[in-house]
Amino acid sequence: MDDKYLAYPTSVKELAYEIKKACNDYKTRRIGNAQLQEIILWYAQNCPDKLFNGDNYNPTLTTIIGKKRIAILNALLDGYQQRIL
Repeated sequence: MDDKYLAYPTSVKELAYEIKKACNDYKTRRIGNAQLQEIILWYAQNCPDKLFNGDNYNPTLTTIIGKKRIAILNALLDGYQQRIL
């Protein structure tokens, strides 16, 4: 996880803004595919309560980041399975 991004966001809104920032950095080629995937997987593993709501993404997160970034998340998290706590 890069120091540019908040490792443990405290709210869904903070997580959404961090994901938005990472996706924007990816689109402007500041970070590569591997780094973006590392960031998204980090959030999926360490902040599942904020990223997911049941089988889908958190509705607040979906509203903030938008459809195109959700498509990126879908591609990066394809085959990812949440842990059952």
